[in-house]
Amino acid sequence: MLHRDDGSRLGLTEERMVAYDALVLGPHHQTLTTDTQTLIDMAQILEDMNRLQPALNLYSRAAAQGQPQAIQAITEFGVNVEWLLLGMSASRDESMIPLAPSNVVGILIERGSTHTISVFIERSHARNHVDLSVALGAIATMLASSNLPPRARRSARRSLERVASSSLEPLQDFAASSLASVDW
Repeated sequence: MLHRDDGSRLGLTEERMVAYDALVLGPHHQTLTTDTQTLIDMAQILEDMNRLQPALNLYSRAAAQGQPQAIQAITEFGVNVEWLLLGMSASRDESMIPLAPSNVVGILIERGSTHTISVFIERSHARNHVDLSVALGAIATMLASSNLPPRARRSARRSLERVASSSLEPLQDFAASSLASVDW
């Protein structure tokens, strides 16, 4: 079982994404730069040397910052970019913390599928108010702007309803207003 920093357990979908991330990327290593072009240049050198997992590791860091060339490179490897970014955003690996969650969450809201909404629904059970508010904001945004399947919409609605009826004052109001703003 994997846990968040606040001690709450990761959801099943989130655990699967972390496992996918670990299988694809292997051990994460600290890099000295967050400049996306430098990360891509370094990844291409590693790829030319047939060191594919370290190259993917660097491409993933650039992708987490929204770099389209890195996202394309990862896709060309046959790797599911959405699952990789979901795993990175949930990772407790200290070398991944600088890129998660803000950049990754924005990309996932824009490009995500039912896996993404499932992870955000699972994160809506977090005890940490920051994780919870990020999850609620992502759920509300995805509900308002995408065509989620009916089952995912129902699950997302239940998450917002649960928080709206909770005792978490600022988040309660946000969840209630999000529910009211979505055309059901």
